[in-house]
Amino acid sequence: MQSQFLMSKEPKYPSEVAEKFNVRLPSGMRELIRKAAEESGRSMNVEIIHRLQNSFAQQTISVELIDVLKALAGSVVEVKERDGIQEVTFQRPIPVPNRD
Repeated sequence: MQSQFLMSKEPKYPSEVAEKFNVRLPSGMRELIRKAAEESGRSMNVEIIHRLQNSFAQQTISVELIDVLKALAGSVVEVKERDGIQEVTFQRPIPVPNRD
């Protein structure tokens, strides 16, 4: 007769239900991750997840920034240089990019 523990299909830890993905790292990358994880007080796994999440967040910020810069560039009315400093005049109101 098997014990109830062995027959249980319920996960005991969150890591038992987390998706797993094997990655081949270039030479030296594992050591970089280990050092970064140690410096931040995280496990290597959490360090990798943290950095991936930040890279996706940064990508979103970059796309939004580009949209804002395009709107600003499209609203430039005049550019003058005085004493080596460029003065830029924008139309008002500055159009806000559509986020849809």
